[in-house]
Amino acid sequence: MDKRAQQVFALLSLAVLAVTLAAIVEAGRPPWKAYQRAFYRLAASRERDATRRQRLLREPLEIKQILLPGLGRVDRCPTCHLGVEDPDLADAPHPFRFHPGLEPHRVERFGCTVCHGGQGLATEKTAAHGPVQNWLQPRLPRRYLRASCACCHTEGEIPGVPELGVARQIFATRGCPGCHRLNSFGNTIGPELSDEARRERTPEWLEQHFRDPRSMTPPSPMPDFRFTQPEIEALTLWVLSLTTEPMAAYYRSVPVIPSASEGRRLAARANCLHCHAIQGAAGSLACNLAGMATRRSARYIERQLEEPEPIGTRAAMLAFGFSQPACRAIRAFLEVATAADARTLLDNASALADGGETLVELGRRRTLHFGCVGCHGGDLKGGVKNPNSQGGAVPALIHLADDYTREEAATIIRRGKTPALEDPAKPAPPLYMPSWKKILAEEDIERILAYAWSLRPKESEAW
Repeated sequence: MDKRAQQVFALLSLAVLAVTLAAIVEAGRPPWKAYQRAFYRLAASRERDATRRQRLLREPLEIKQILLPGLGRVDRCPTCHLGVEDPDLADAPHPFRFHPGLEPHRVERFGCTVCHGGQGLATEKTAAHGPVQNWLQPRLPRRYLRASCACCHTEGEIPGVPELGVARQIFATRGCPGCHRLNSFGNTIGPELSDEARRERTPEWLEQHFRDPRSMTPPSPMPDFRFTQPEIEALTLWVLSLTTEPMAAYYRSVPVIPSASEGRRLAARANCLHCHAIQGAAGSLACNLAGMATRRSARYIERQLEEPEPIGTRAAMLAFGFSQPACRAIRAFLEVATAADARTLLDNASALADGGETLVELGRRRTLHFGCVGCHGGDLKGGVKNPNSQGGAVPALIHLADDYTREEAATIIRRGKTPALEDPAKPAPPLYMPSWKKILAEEDIERILAYAWSLRPKESEAW
């Protein structure tokens, strides 16, 4: 080796040594240590007792973490966020400020990322908050933080998050299941939504998608529903909550939020008015539920719902296996129940009827439930654009009876149908009739056709 080569080798060795020493020094003073020093200085400045003040200033600098085996997570957020449970730090600067509203969700039991998102194992701000490559769940923006509530509270209304109820209603009534599958229900024209929160979608992307679907995915068959801004925000919040991530039983310990509207739903599902009445409406086999909340204590009502006992000479009612939150929800409903509620519950139980207007009404509900209106339009009157199909739109079904027999229409529902092309040289229309034979029961098809046949314009209307 000549002298020049030796000099180059020596310089490179020195450079490697310098880089290595710099890395060692940098590793010895990570940013979280600076945060902890700042926090202990802040806490000491607020401490009047000299001994405790000195103890704070001598606190060891260390990684602080919360083990969450029920979630399969480790959260190291408290390494920097040291004052979240101290009310005296309500006016402290971030990241040391007190976190209000933690009473039901203690940090040592729930951690931080189950609500806020982010990478719990990280100890550096950018890596912890995101976005970070290959980490699909960055910290949720404050505006959409409440989406996390629905990851655990999967049923009923959630106090403080009414938008989730709005979004669920939109999904059920605007025909979304006609294209999207959610928790094993719905069709597969569009992407499945069951784990949409874990996909790489930002809130901004979702908002723009609901505002103009084809601006984000140009070949998208999703129609422009002309959602209002509040509806867009509600749908974005809801989609950010959709996850199949497994939760331990502890985190789903309150699956039903005790609200009057949830109690109404549970009462309808249990068909309470088969035996009971409300202000004279419905059954007569058991006690009238009107005013029950004023005649009996809340504890008595909830105990009867949870573990029914005989009342006087009457036999006990059936045990429906209601959870304690469900019992509280039904009791809340009984406090406000009216005869109008009774009529609504009876309508919901009318699935046992089998003809006339009842069958038509059941068919109308099925077109909402299974998403027919998403393509065929409100009241099945059409209007949803479908480029390069004959007519340029999905056909209305109000004239279905003029073009097909019931059996022919039923066959189309079972097998599906591809629309005829306006121009064979252009791409196929994005919307098509999928096969529903594995999703719709025969009685559902019968009900939907009864509703479609009822929409046929009378001769006077046609002229």
